This record gives sequence, structure tokens and C-alpha cells, in this order.
Amino acid sequence: MVTQFSLLLSDYLGLLQTDLKQILAVILISHIVITTLTAMIWPLMMFLEHEQVLSDLANRDSLTGLLNRRAFISVSNNYLEQANNNLTKLCALMIDIDFFKRVNDQHGHETGDEALKWVAKKIKSQLREHDLVARIGGEEFAVILPNTSQAKGEILSERIRLAIHNDSFVHNDNEINLSISIGIITHKSGTNNVNELLAEADKGLYKAKLNGRNQVVTMAF
Repeated sequence: MVTQFSLLLSDYLGLLQTDLKQILAVILISHIVITTLTAMIWPLMMFLEHEQVLSDLANRDSLTGLLNRRAFISVSNNYLEQANNNLTKLCALMIDIDFFKRVNDQHGHETGDEALKWVAKKIKSQLREHDLVARIGGEEFAVILPNTSQAKGEILSERIRLAIHNDSFVHNDNEINLSISIGIITHKSGTNNVNELLAEADKGLYKAKLNGRNQVVTMAF
């Protein structure tokens, strides 16, 4: 009986030793695989992150985080091509902050920069996910509203204007009332260059300035 028990114990210990070897082998192989994958994936992740940073620097306005003019024109031309192919309407907006020079002159350029960021956020907050917005220079912004009729474009433009007019920008305990002027044009078909569209919207912006600012002017194209 003792002999049988010893044999059983010996067999059990042998199986246990075999299982431990297998477990250790699995752990070792897993460690090698994980180490190898980490060595391969980490540089790739760093490369992709670096590429994203470079892309943002090339396509984004460093102050507001919005698209810059070059990237905006490129993407807008794609939107315009889609509108032509699908025979859908598209609206273009040109937006300018009224009397912005006064902000810089009276409160300093740091306050002016913060005002630009505030306006950029206000504009973006009123837009839909697929709409396109950019800071294209100075205190001027441009917006593309794909698949949007003139009536809807005017409603959205007015909503943007009121979001800024009905609120106050505050910086360093200074409360500053800002307003914007907007020119809007509706594309129907035939125009293949977004610069032409923006030029027409800019005429509306110019009229809004002449008419007293803080308003939306629609242009016929």
C-alpha cells in the first residue's frame, strides 16, 4: 500500500512538474511576444503622434485651433465638388469681428488674442458636426455649410451673430461687448472654385459693414 501511494505521489509530482514547465513556457513566450510587440508598436505610435502634430501645425491656426486658410480652401473645394455632383445647395459665410482694432488698442494684444479665441469657440458652438470653419486671417473667419439652403444658412448665420451679441467676453476683469458682421452666399451649381464663392460672400460682409455692422447680409449669386 505504501508502495502504491509512493507511485501515485511520484506520478502526481511528475505531472505537477510537467504542468509547471508548461506554465513557465507559456509565460516566457507571452513575455517575448509582448516585449516584441511593444518594441514594434511604440515607435509606430510615436511616429503617428509626430505626424499628427506636424499635420496640425500645417493645417491649423495656432491661436484658435481652427483650420487655417490653406486647409480650409482645400477641404472646401472637395465640398463644392460634392455639391456639384449631387446637385445640392451649399452656403458660404464670411465673418468679421466689428471694431476689433479698438479691442487691441484699448486692452492690448493679449486681450485681442483671447477675444479671437472666444469668438472662434462661439462660432464653432453654433455649427453642425459636418460644417467647416476656419480663421482665414486677422479677425476674419470663413464657414462652409454643406447641403444647406439659403433659408437655413440665414437662420444659422443669425444664430452665430446672436451668440456673440447676446454674451460678453471677459478677460482680466474687463467685460467687452463684441459683435460680428456676416456675409452669406448660397451656391446652387456651376461654381467650381471656392474662392469665387467666398469673394461673393465677402461682398455681403462689406455691405453689412457699410450698413452699420452687427448684421447678416445675403448675396444673390
